[in-house]
Amino acid sequence: MPVPPLITLALPVACTTPSVSESWVAPPSSELVWSISAAGLPQTAPGVILLVRITEGVAEVHGTIQADASVDLDGAEDDRHPFRYRVLDDAGEVLYSRSTPGPVQVQEYLAYYEELAGLPIRDLWPELGDFALVVPLLEGAATVDLQWRGADSVTTTIGSYDLAGAVADDVGLSEVITDHETLYDAGPHGARLDLLLVGDGYTADEQDQWHEDAETFALTLRATPPLSDYADLINIHRVDAISAESGVSFDCIDECMFRDTAFGSIFATELVNWVLETDYRTATVFQQWQWEVARAASARPWDIVVVIANTEHSGGFALHYATVPLGSEGRWPQVGVHELAHVLGLLGDEYVKDECVRSDVLGLPPNITDQPAAPPWAHWIDEETPLPTPDEVKYAETTGAFVGAFNCDDLARPNQTCRMLSSSESEFCPVCSEQLIRRIFSFADAVTNVTAEVTEDGWRLTPQVAAAVVGTWTLDGAALAVTTDGEALELPVDALAMGEHTVSVEFQHTAAEVRVDEGELTERWQWTLEVDSVVDSDEALTGVTGGGDRPGED
Repeated sequence: MPVPPLITLALPVACTTPSVSESWVAPPSSELVWSISAAGLPQTAPGVILLVRITEGVAEVHGTIQADASVDLDGAEDDRHPFRYRVLDDAGEVLYSRSTPGPVQVQEYLAYYEELAGLPIRDLWPELGDFALVVPLLEGAATVDLQWRGADSVTTTIGSYDLAGAVADDVGLSEVITDHETLYDAGPHGARLDLLLVGDGYTADEQDQWHEDAETFALTLRATPPLSDYADLINIHRVDAISAESGVSFDCIDECMFRDTAFGSIFATELVNWVLETDYRTATVFQQWQWEVARAASARPWDIVVVIANTEHSGGFALHYATVPLGSEGRWPQVGVHELAHVLGLLGDEYVKDECVRSDVLGLPPNITDQPAAPPWAHWIDEETPLPTPDEVKYAETTGAFVGAFNCDDLARPNQTCRMLSSSESEFCPVCSEQLIRRIFSFADAVTNVTAEVTEDGWRLTPQVAAAVVGTWTLDGAALAVTTDGEALELPVDALAMGEHTVSVEFQHTAAEVRVDEGELTERWQWTLEVDSVVDSDEALTGVTGGGDRPGED
């Protein structure tokens, strides 16, 4: 929601106020003149999509996509993950920053496999450093800095982009798009999690199958807790893309072969095995052309992209996007939800099947620990549960710290079973469910808007809610009221002295599945309210429009 202009409310001491959308003039009497304006960041901002490539430690923007993009703004600063972008004004002041593990995760994994295979993979295949980044276009924004935090905790700027060139650098949408549709509309995309489904390897004759597969996955996602509990906060879109050939760009089902598909989905370790005569597990599948996925996805608003690959090969993978093929003996939609949880929840695999790849730069996912005697999810563990927790039947329903996770024998996971351990047969454990809910609210808002209107006695603020909330209101820092859900705040005119005042509210969504809120379930809105003077009725102005916005800090 853009920051509204200064709003002046002419409130008569006593009069009947018409509807908000109408203009009105007060009867002859004296009046208080109130001025109200939003404080801090807007709730959401329009976005531009940057197409970035990291090569030899340098990040460069190779183009942009001008699309219907937006960014949910949750506080001005974020440095939790090792890759960060910062939006700066002309003076170099930081307007906003956000961090993500994805770009660094790719580089760390590639470095590991380069050493393992003895090949300069990134030199031979620079497209592996490609990704898309959605950044907000805030008022006064001039440049975007791209930063990397090393193992020594020192953050370095590895690239910069001048936003003045964003329109000229637009590469447009992908030519392979034929149509797009919103399958489930939960509300305005700036205040919802927008999930985008796109298929790779579906020919023009296979579009009916693609539509069925997309609907099957959407239904599975909406039926899987805890995502099912927050379906009203998740928009699901489908983009139709035509591939020249059916299948993926490389796999070895009957024989190893290349194909021409829209986004170049390949089973990468299978390709390595074929070339080097190695025997790595062959589940890893991703797109060679990450930017092309973004160019297709941007036909609709998106926060998270799931690519469904048209092959009976089993597997799945997730880095910038989640990818799921149609194998796994018909359980592919459940596997797809597992892959989605990597991207949405930033969760790690809890099994031990592949190479143990660890990085001091990345740290560990929130459901993985190297401290089984003191795991970070201790708030889910009963006092009598031993740590580490024995992998015994009596602890089958217990949250503890079970050794063996993230493909490493010495790391631990929260539960014996979980969707992040068995990708198609189990539900999400409490720790993973908690993290998924927190991450949903990093994209979606429990409170979509707060509207203001004049009343006979003063002023009314009414939240428009999409999830249960408790609102704690203050006036100039002093407790004012507590409201629930969509209950309005009534602010009488006689509650205010002359001068400037601050009206604030903290909306808190509570859920039994979330025992520790790291800030995502809390929304803070704030307005500056000024009572200027007593004036004659012929100076009365029009009714109320607009609303408040979040302050800049969590």
